[in-house]
Amino acid sequence: MVLGDVREEPELNGPAFPGWADACGNGHARACHRLLSGVLHSGRDGVARQPDTLAGFERGCEAGIGDACAGAAISRALREGVMPDPAAFEQSCALGSAWSCALHFAFELDEASGTETYLEVFRRGMARCHRQGDVCVVLAEPPLIPRGDDVPNPLQFLRTGCAHGDSLSCFDLGRMPADAARLMDPAGLESLGSDDDLPSHEATRGHLTVACDDDIGPACHLLALQLFRGEGGEANPREARARSRAACELGMREACDLLAQTGDGRTFPPPPGAEAYPDAATFEAAHRRYCELGGHGACVQLARARLQAGTTGPDLAPIDEGLGLLVRTCEQRGEAACQLLLKVVGSATAACQPQRDAQACLIAGAVWRRGLEVPASIGEPIEADPVRAGDAFHIACQGGRQAACSELNSAAGDDTPFH
Repeated sequence: MVLGDVREEPELNGPAFPGWADACGNGHARACHRLLSGVLHSGRDGVARQPDTLAGFERGCEAGIGDACAGAAISRALREGVMPDPAAFEQSCALGSAWSCALHFAFELDEASGTETYLEVFRRGMARCHRQGDVCVVLAEPPLIPRGDDVPNPLQFLRTGCAHGDSLSCFDLGRMPADAARLMDPAGLESLGSDDDLPSHEATRGHLTVACDDDIGPACHLLALQLFRGEGGEANPREARARSRAACELGMREACDLLAQTGDGRTFPPPPGAEAYPDAATFEAAHRRYCELGGHGACVQLARARLQAGTTGPDLAPIDEGLGLLVRTCEQRGEAACQLLLKVVGSATAACQPQRDAQACLIAGAVWRRGLEVPASIGEPIEADPVRAGDAFHIACQGGRQAACSELNSAAGDDTPFH
C-alpha cells in the first residue's frame, strides 16, 4: 500500500496515540496509518474525537497522505455526531489509501441498495476486486439483495483480496479458522460454503501476519495468541510478545490487558492474581503502563491495588487514585470498571455507619469529603457531604486507619467542617 511520501519514520512506542497524531501532522505516513487503524479497527472513537487527533489528520491530509484525509473525515464526523462524507474517502482512495477505497465503495453500495443499480454497482466492484483487491472485503459482506448465481461466495472474494495483499481481506480470512466455524451463525456459515472451504490454523497464521504487518491491531492480537499457543505452527513466545505489544499500541485493549496479566507476555497462559510479578511495585508499574495504553482490565487491576494500598496507607491518595481510575475506565465503556465502582462505593457507603466498619468508613469518607462524579450511565453524582465524611473518618480512625486520622488532623488545622 502506498501511503504518502517515503521518509524516515519516528519512534512509535510509548503511549501511542498522542505521539502518532503529532507525527502524522508532521507528514509521517506510517503514523497516520496507525492512528487511522486505532480508530477503524480497535474501537478507539474517543481518540478520534480529540482536537489533537483531528489537527494531526488535517495537517497530514494537507501533506497528501490518504489515510490522514480519511482519518480527518472520520474524526470530524464523530465530533459532530454525523456520518462521514463519502466524497472524502474517494479523495483519500485516490491518494493511495486502500482502506479508504473499501470505505468509499461500501458507501456507494449501500446508497444503491434497494435500487435497480445495485447489481451494476456490485458487479463493478467485482471487477475492481479481481483487478486490485481493495474492495473485496466489502463484497464479502452479507448481500442486501440477491446477487445472482454467478456471484462467488464470500470466502472467494476474501481470498482474491488477500492474494492481492489487501490487509482487510486477509484479516477477515485470518479470524475464521475451520475449528471455529460452527460458532458462527448457521445461515452465515452456509453462505460461506462447507467447513472444508474455511481456512485452517496454518493458513490463518499467514493471513493474520499480512494484516498485522499492515497495522491492524486485532489481527496482531489474534496472531499473538496463535504464536503463544503454537496454533498453525510452532510456538514462538518472543514473536508473540512483539505482536502483542504492537496490538496494544494500535489500540487493542485486550492485548494491553493480556500483557499486563502475563508480565509483558513472559508467563503465558496468564497466571492467577499477581503471580506474574515478583512484587507489588512491579505489578503496579506494569499495570499502570498498560492502563495508560488503554487496557481496561489493567486499569481495573491497578485500581484494586491502589484501593487496597489506601486502606492501610498514611493518606487518602491511593484511594482517590483507585476511584479515579474506575470512573475514567467506566466512562470509556469498561463494564468491569463500572461494576467494581458500584460495588466499592455502594458497599462502603452502605456498611460504614450501620456496621461501624473501619475500612468501609475510610472509603466512604473519601467519597463524601469531595463527592464523586459517577458516570451518568450507572447512576447519579454523589454530592460532597463534609459532615458524613467526618463521621466516617472518626469511625475509621478509631478502627486504626491512619489515613482517616491524618484527614481529621488536617481538617482540624484547616478549619474544615468535620466534627
